[in-house]
Amino acid sequence: MLPRNKRNFLFIASVSTVVFLFGIFCLNDNDASGFRNLKLHKYFYDSESIANLFYFPSETLKERVRTTCYSLPNANDIAYNNIYWQVFEMPNTKLYLFSAHYDDRPIHDTPFIHILGEVTRKLNISELRCLFWYNQKKNALASPVESVIYLSSDLKRKVSFRRIASESVIISCRMPNVSHQRVPYAVGLIRKNTCGTINNNALKVHRKKDSRQKHFAVCMKGLQFPDDLSIKLVEWIELNKLFGAEFFSFYIYSAHENVEKVLKYYSDAGVAESLRITLPGTLPNINEVRQKFYEGVGDAWPHEYIPINDCYMRNMKNTDYIVVADLDELIVPLNSDSWLEMLQRLSLYNVSTLSFADLYFWDEVNKCDSSIPCYLHFMQRTLRAKKHFEDKTISHHYKSIHDTSKVVTVTHHFERVCFEKCKRYYVPIEEAQLQHYRKTCIFDITNKMCYQNFKKGSFVQNSLWKYRHKAVPAIQQVLEELNLLVSDNHTNYAT
Repeated sequence: MLPRNKRNFLFIASVSTVVFLFGIFCLNDNDASGFRNLKLHKYFYDSESIANLFYFPSETLKERVRTTCYSLPNANDIAYNNIYWQVFEMPNTKLYLFSAHYDDRPIHDTPFIHILGEVTRKLNISELRCLFWYNQKKNALASPVESVIYLSSDLKRKVSFRRIASESVIISCRMPNVSHQRVPYAVGLIRKNTCGTINNNALKVHRKKDSRQKHFAVCMKGLQFPDDLSIKLVEWIELNKLFGAEFFSFYIYSAHENVEKVLKYYSDAGVAESLRITLPGTLPNINEVRQKFYEGVGDAWPHEYIPINDCYMRNMKNTDYIVVADLDELIVPLNSDSWLEMLQRLSLYNVSTLSFADLYFWDEVNKCDSSIPCYLHFMQRTLRAKKHFEDKTISHHYKSIHDTSKVVTVTHHFERVCFEKCKRYYVPIEEAQLQHYRKTCIFDITNKMCYQNFKKGSFVQNSLWKYRHKAVPAIQQVLEELNLLVSDNHTNYAT
């Protein structure tokens, strides 16, 4: 009989052999090239389930052999983070890459690729190169990084990397001259004069295929709504459609199942897209913890630039104007019925951005107006502040509409970078107003100042009611189709 230590050794060796052979069997599965057995298989086989990760077609996975530093990396070489991000590391700096966009707007002499991501330290762009792959089996072409835009620097306060962990950036590379007529298959970053495993990222390149030119699309920051705001969302979408919005892009951290139902309805109708998103790095992605993180003033805002600019760049090619707004805001034309009529009326074709000042509409409803269903949030709230916000130096009291032929990148409130000198126009409150629906003023206004300057002297303004004959039937139709319609009574107000 063999000694105990030899028996143990043979047992371990036997088990290891079985595991190894099972792995070989899986990796030689003709149907999936081995990756179907990995937990992350959906990221490579369902091209619609992930918005930005590079899609490796299953029939090419066996053929993917890295031969040089400019070869397209294998799926297992890529460093993933929190599902939707890829990691690229440099000395003392880490980049979390989210998406890449092809930009051939006529203002460029050659097309650009814009990479959206977050960075933990300032970048030395002289050390970076973009790689462009045009074919899965051929090596990439390289191009220097031409610019890096730090999106958080639009605010007057100093950005502290130590506090916010990472800052949103847009890294731009000019397409190589020999290939500028072709859209890359994928794009990645690499350090200058390096090779090997540093090439661990490959983002698929986005370019809108819809050739129909739209006048207006709407972008907003990432949604995380555990409560059922489905009726409010339907009203918000239908009102914006009446103003002129033709397409909406939504980014979802987490949402109530009825909100998900609404987003799917509009996506199926072809007027919206709904994309998943997470926070990068070590930032919280558990719903309850992330909610607390977003409630902390100054902590979350740098990360909101990613979904806003991803939306902007997805729609910049086939949309004339991009509207940036939140779910508690409506840009309402007063002397016109739509945004387009307002532009034509004011002859504002030579400006890059139209900006609108905050005008608070209070979340107070004393009595439901019988001509409008009580469950409608915006049209039932008609009590407005006595004046709008007038300080143009404080950006977060404004929202804007951007001309995509003139603006390169945006923030929540204003344009960030333009092709030429930015030309902003502040739309008079008599022409249109940013109706901001809140219980009280935002964080930088004390309760005393809010009462004295805004709440005291509030009065009723029914600016939305001119849309009710079209809006109410449209909203009711959607709610009925989705089985979301609530019984209408004088106490059932939308929240």
